[in-house]
Amino acid sequence: MVLEEGKNSVQITHRLHQHDSLALLTSMGFSNPNLESIEHLAVLAVYASRNTQLIQQGGTLANTEIIGAELEGDFVFVYQEVIDEPTRLWKLRTSIFMDINPDQINRVNLLYKDRIVSWEFRAEDSAKVVTIREAPTGTP
Repeated sequence: MVLEEGKNSVQITHRLHQHDSLALLTSMGFSNPNLESIEHLAVLAVYASRNTQLIQQGGTLANTEIIGAELEGDFVFVYQEVIDEPTRLWKLRTSIFMDINPDQINRVNLLYKDRIVSWEFRAEDSAKVVTIREAPTGTP
């Protein structure tokens, strides 16, 4: 996830392992899931979007738009962005694949001002507060 300073913009890239994506599609009733199928990629994109919450200050969910999805190597990449000008991002949560694997652990990396902040999510976790510690002035 990339939070751009001054633009109030958030771009989200989901990186889903191919084998988990195939297992999910199979659990959804697709008998021959195909990650080169536009339809199957669209299903994964909607699923990733619905299982990721960006909560703004005040508790409202940010409105996002799916930009696209593609298969690259062992991963499916799903791209989203916030479509309205968001207020400050307050909390986030992801539950991707936790419905088919309750032991799933998801990592979210947030890039902001050349810094990466990471969180891990498990099925029992609630949304986590987004805190970004800025480097003191003059620190690279």
